Amino acid sequence: MLVVCFLIFTGSGLFFCMILLSDGGDSEQFRMESKEAGMENPIDFEKLQKINPDIYAWIQVPGTRIDYPVASVTGTEDEDYYLNHNFRKNYEFAGTIYSRNENARDFSDPVTVLYGHNMINGSMFAGINKFADGKFFENHDTVYIFTPEQLLTYRIISYYESDNKNILKHYGVFQNKDLLKDYHRVIKQAENGYARKEISLGADDRILTLSTCSSISTRRRLLQTVLEESRMWEDTAEK
Repeated sequence: MLVVCFLIFTGSGLFFCMILLSDGGDSEQFRMESKEAGMENPIDFEKLQKINPDIYAWIQVPGTRIDYPVASVTGTEDEDYYLNHNFRKNYEFAGTIYSRNENARDFSDPVTVLYGHNMINGSMFAGINKFADGKFFENHDTVYIFTPEQLLTYRIISYYESDNKNILKHYGVFQNKDLLKDYHRVIKQAENGYARKEISLGADDRILTLSTCSSISTRRRLLQTVLEESRMWEDTAEK
């Protein structure tokens, strides 16, 4: 019994250490800080996509540690493959920020949902938790999406907790404009959270939803944003 208890204790300790150390890998090396002529996109997508062509974007949320590549399965893997695989396609508890197959890879859908773990070490989408503080929510209102072609700037609408329904399937936002309106209403209502009431939403607006788990397994923490500006990299270079 002592041996069994020791093995269980040791295994539990190793698993806990694995969770603490898991942060999605060394993706920061693909950020280019130099400002050479013509180098405006700070993400080295050419290098990233040689490693993994499933990487199609990069997300950054100022004020948090959220600064990661975004993936979507293009092969035969399950659409939640990146729940426990890093951007190099190696098994890792922290996984990768990812979208499911319902969403296009160019963020053109009425609603795009990105998923990420709420890691206890503060990595991945754990930064969403910061928006539960009213002052932090008030002072931070921007999310950036980098793609090989453009920079997308989103304004944060609200933060709140919800149940763990599949948002895209439940609201049928691609098929029914009335259901899309209903989703907009839920976003603006932000029960048990915070919302910027001055932001209005219309049928042509593009929503980006950041989704992570809550401390309760049947709940999700959501950060809701709306596309404010899109600029092609050549447009950025001209300015």
